[in-house]
Amino acid sequence: MTLKPKLVSSPSAPIRGLSRLQKEALTLVAEGKRNKQICVELGVSAEDLKETLASSLENLGAHNLMHAVSLAILLGHIKPMLEDKSD
Repeated sequence: MTLKPKLVSSPSAPIRGLSRLQKEALTLVAEGKRNKQICVELGVSAEDLKETLASSLENLGAHNLMHAVSLAILLGHIKPMLEDKSD
């Protein structure tokens, strides 16, 4: 008997596209920025950021924020620039 692995979750095409603000917010999350920093950089309130990230999860069909970031990277929506902290 051959067992087939069952995929719990796999990246698929987004339900809807991401807005510019959603892409920027997810990029900053992927870069390790804290919500306060993201709000300052994007010029939005904490509540607006929360709504933006929540709609990003919905648009991507993600289960949580890290899942949304992973899907956004895998689907080519964002390309975070990670700092080299080896100095």
